Amino acid sequence: MPANANVKEYQTLLAMKPPTIEKNGVEMIIDLIKQHKMKIHLTDLSAAESISLIQKYRNQKTPKQSTLSVETSHHYLSLRSEEIGNGKTECKCSPPIRNGKNKNQLWDYMRAYEFYNVSSSHLPTSIKSKCLIGGKNRGNFIEAANGIS
Repeated sequence: MPANANVKEYQTLLAMKPPTIEKNGVEMIIDLIKQHKMKIHLTDLSAAESISLIQKYRNQKTPKQSTLSVETSHHYLSLRSEEIGNGKTECKCSPPIRNGKNKNQLWDYMRAYEFYNVSSSHLPTSIKSKCLIGGKNRGNFIEAANGIS
């Protein structure tokens, strides 16, 4: 994290977890599936740009033992990063909520049946651990716990 980064700005969290991290992870998983004939289910997909990799994999001839299924979560389909104000740590999750264009692309993939599930990775946390109350950590996206109620 850059020294001058503001921990209460949602953009700081987004900069720390860009979509390329997820895309690189999906590439690695696809390589493992190809090499080891694995069955993998990816959860909490948030970066629409990762779907094109999954579509490309599904269009290749692969051994029957190799499968890749994917799900996303409701907050990636309903929220946009542009709507998350500074200090609104109740919206912190991992991976983070991305922009409106990404949300719309996820919906396009939903309509194309690319997702097997929409689920909730429910992580109940206290108000204090979400940095919604108390002292200097209030509204701190770095210190706040992940999870959306």
